[in-house]
Order: sequence, then structure tokens, then C-alpha cells
Amino acid sequence: MDIGRNNVRFGWIWLLFFVILGFYLETRVADPTWKGMQKELWAAAHVHGNLLSVINIIYGLTIDGINLDTRLKRTGSWFLILGTILFASGLFLMPFLMALGILVMIGAVAIIIALSIMACGQLFLKS
Repeated sequence: MDIGRNNVRFGWIWLLFFVILGFYLETRVADPTWKGMQKELWAAAHVHGNLLSVINIIYGLTIDGINLDTRLKRTGSWFLILGTILFASGLFLMPFLMALGILVMIGAVAIIIALSIMACGQLFLKS
């Protein structure tokens, strides 16, 4: 588990951060003055951050076992980490500057590329 180690470590750290964000959101849910865009986007960031953390952990545990070139595996690994950071951070920061929504789109593309690399390795190039 050489290449995937980064995804596993990152996934656990990212999961911890977004579980803490979820705890914060729970403390604010009863506040009737807190509503609107920030509440909705932070809830979306919490959900997506947790999901992408788990995807990183699974990706990290499986990437080394597929039959692909090492550089392609590394590319997929880093694209997933970068995409996770951009996607969840973009959702988190959008209430402050809506133009940062572009980070969500760039992150989504990076995640799609990483998962496509994994899918190709799992479906087509397995020996």
C-alpha cells in the first residue's frame, strides 16, 4: 500500500474535520437566526466531506492492487485528494464569496478523473 497510503491518511484526517464540522452544525441547528445560504452550503460541505473521506479511504486501500502504470495510479491518487479538497472547501467557502463555486466544479472534474482511472483499472485492465 505505497501509493494509496496518502489517500487513507488524508481520508481519515478529512473525515475527522468534517465530523467536527457536523458537531458544530448540530450546535447551531436550534438557533432560529441561523438560516439561509450558509447553513445549506455548510450542511452540503459536511455531507460531501464525509462521503469523499470514505471514498479516499476505499480508493487508497484498493489503488495499489490494480494493474495500471505507477504514474497513472499516482495521478489518480492525487487527483482524488485535490478534488476532495477543492469540492468540499468550495462548498464551505461559497457563502463568503459565491465566485468560489468554481472550486466545486474543478474539484468535481478532478474526482471524476480519479474515479475513471480506478474504474479503468478495475474493469478493463485487471489481469
